[in-house]
Amino acid sequence: MFLSIVISLLLTQAQQGTAQLRGFRTAPALFQQNCGTCHGKEGSLSISVLQEYSPERLYESLTIGKMKEQAASLTDVQKRTIAEFLAARPSRTEAGDMKNMTNRCASNAAMTDPASGPAWNGWGAGTGNARFQTAIAAGLTADQVPK
Repeated sequence: MFLSIVISLLLTQAQQGTAQLRGFRTAPALFQQNCGTCHGKEGSLSISVLQEYSPERLYESLTIGKMKEQAASLTDVQKRTIAEFLAARPSRTEAGDMKNMTNRCASNAAMTDPASGPAWNGWGAGTGNARFQTAIAAGLTADQVPK
C-alpha cells in the first residue's frame, strides 16, 4: 500500500515536470506569437530589457498592468509561462524577498545621532546668518587646518 502511494506520487511529480518542460519549450513561440510583434522592434521595451524584470513583475504587467488588454486572450498558465520564460526562472512568492537578493550588504551599522558630529546647515550656521562655524561644530583641530 505504502509503495503504491509513493509510486503514484512520483508519477504525478514526473508528469508535472514534463508539463513544465513542455511549457518552456513552447514559451518562445508563445512569446513570439503574442508579444514579439511589438517587443521585437525598436520603440518598445526590447526582450533584453524585459529579461531584467522578475517573473512576478512580468506576470503582474500581463494580468493587471499595461499589457492586460494585449494578454486578455491568454490563459493564466500562458501568462505565467511567458513571464517565467522572459525572466529565465520560475516565479515564487518569496522571490522578491530581500534575503534572496544577491550582492546585498551583510549588515548595516546602527544609525548614529546626526547632530553629534560636525554639521553645517547651509544657511549661515545659525539664525543670525553669521557664516561662523565654531570649533566644536566643525570637528577640526588647529593642526588639521592648513595655513
